[in-house]
Amino acid sequence: YTMDVAGHGLGEPALASLGIVSAAPYHSRRNALRRTWMRYEECTSGAVLARFVVAQPSDAQDASTLDSEAANAGDLVILRTGVSGRDWSPLHTTFRWLQYASTTAPFRNAQYIGKMDDDVYLVIPEMVRHLQQMRASPQTSPDAWVYYGVMYWTSYFPDSFLHTGSGYDMLMANKASKSCIRANRDGIGAACVGSFPFTTGSMQLLSHSLALTLSSATATGAHINHSRALLEQPRKLPAFEDVWMGYALHSLLPSVRNVTLVNVDRFNYYEDGKARPTMKNTTILVHLAAVKDQARIQHAHMFASRHHCASNGVLSCSPFKTPRCLNGAD
Repeated sequence: YTMDVAGHGLGEPALASLGIVSAAPYHSRRNALRRTWMRYEECTSGAVLARFVVAQPSDAQDASTLDSEAANAGDLVILRTGVSGRDWSPLHTTFRWLQYASTTAPFRNAQYIGKMDDDVYLVIPEMVRHLQQMRASPQTSPDAWVYYGVMYWTSYFPDSFLHTGSGYDMLMANKASKSCIRANRDGIGAACVGSFPFTTGSMQLLSHSLALTLSSATATGAHINHSRALLEQPRKLPAFEDVWMGYALHSLLPSVRNVTLVNVDRFNYYEDGKARPTMKNTTILVHLAAVKDQARIQHAHMFASRHHCASNGVLSCSPFKTPRCLNGAD
């Protein structure tokens, strides 16, 4: 019996399938990831299946260029969504990826299924350590319902796919969205749901069981289809796919069952922006949301390769029940 990197047996199902949501024009972003974290041994060995997930372009020339890249690189999954543009395409591409990855080999054999952005650097060995620990526990195994990432809380208007009142925890989010929650309680205005947890879209992972349940649920498919009636309407904000996933897990699952949140410590999450945080030797995730400079992905890779310190093996997992349980529903 031959063992591969990080205890992954050759011929074993992958530990994780990661769909990196991208767009046809972002060839340079994809190349930056191909040159850096996608070269970790866990990726090249097949322990982690990392693929770029791109919506089929409507323009024939763009589609031809993307097909050529897919043939040369061998790491693209091109999905038909019928949706384009920043406002809606990431949401529809993410949903289609969950459907595809949970039912199509070899991705469906992975123990965890994730979605990432294409402007993110991920310290793959650290994530693999987390997932290996998770699969050893019944509460966080691939057969349980598990939701993993950097957690925030928010409230949501499902009819318009807009969120409001976000925060680092439930109390902060409830306070920030109190007018929405109060109006919902009193039956005034548009229906508002919340608050609930969601993981930042830079990296969202679900256990295989939960990914399959979420992507095949009648209610989730119906809600995604509802969005098609809104495609031509002007929007102030995109329909963020990460918030939608949190809402769907909160409100659209077909049965009441415990879900376990596995929260990546925010101290180990770097997101560029006004605060300009510093990458640390324990950082697992770097999101270059503000400055799309591909050289910075290379710099993050160099830093992590030289200075990253492995975690001490402790995961803080907090099980919770869906709100229907908390409200006393059967």
